[in-house]
Amino acid sequence: LERGSVVAVASRNRPELLQVYLAAVQAGWYFLALDPELPSASLQALLRDASPSVVLTDRSGVLEQVRALGPDRG
Repeated sequence: LERGSVVAVASRNRPELLQVYLAAVQAGWYFLALDPELPSASLQALLRDASPSVVLTDRSGVLEQVRALGPDRG
């Protein structure tokens, strides 16, 4: 990933999130925290608007939202 890339993370609050956040900031990436409990339309809108290079998640429902955006995003 290049500096300025957006990294979206959809996960419940966990200690590991701090490590991901610090790594993203140190690498020059933008960190987008997503609440995996958001309604589908809200998640899709956030993902569409931010256009992240990478989406990290531990929830399969979020992956479905990424796939729903189209073949080039999922």
